[in-house]
Amino acid sequence: MERWSEQAAENLPANLKELYINILNTTNDIEEELKRHKNKNAEMIKELLIHMAKCYHAEVKWRDEHYIPTSVEEHLQISVRSSACMQITIFVFISLGDVTTREVLEWVLTYPKIIRSVCIVGRIGNDMVSHERVQITQHVVSTVQTSTKEHGITIGEANDKLKVIIEEAWMDIVHECLHKNQPMVLLEKATDLARTMDFMYKREDAFTLPSNLKETLTSLYVNYI
Repeated sequence: MERWSEQAAENLPANLKELYINILNTTNDIEEELKRHKNKNAEMIKELLIHMAKCYHAEVKWRDEHYIPTSVEEHLQISVRSSACMQITIFVFISLGDVTTREVLEWVLTYPKIIRSVCIVGRIGNDMVSHERVQITQHVVSTVQTSTKEHGITIGEANDKLKVIIEEAWMDIVHECLHKNQPMVLLEKATDLARTMDFMYKREDAFTLPSNLKETLTSLYVNYI
């Protein structure tokens, strides 16, 4: 991924080759569009994709080694990053233009409290509604399974403990918004992402199964009042 060249796809299976090339082309198109609008952070788009690929690779290593973290906190050291919420936040910040300085983006890359909390809302929320489905396939262990092993409890009890972690993450998000250590427009965007993740995973994995959002989207954009 770091080579960022179509030639790097030559050794990949056909299906992965097509995916890889599409990722390159789409990312290049986004970068060029941002540059046309004189966005000074456009070149960071590639960095984020490479960072994301490294996060996924860390999960694959756990999966292939059949490794189960000893605690949810250990799990989150990797899965917070692979949630992609930090990368999405930076994408949004970059799209805002001049209000986003390079210093702000460097701050986000350190996973400050509000960004880590947004990632936790997304990561654990996803795991709670999808763990049964994904564990049927060869998949990295989720925070749900990790919690059952850590505490010697049932899945239902593990979900209750994970809900507490999500609530604590929301309290941290509110705390950071109240203290306004960054421009409020940026904090609001990060909070909006947490709200979106909460909605997507409130009852089911609507990210993986987006057809379940049809009625909601129809009510918002077709049959709106």
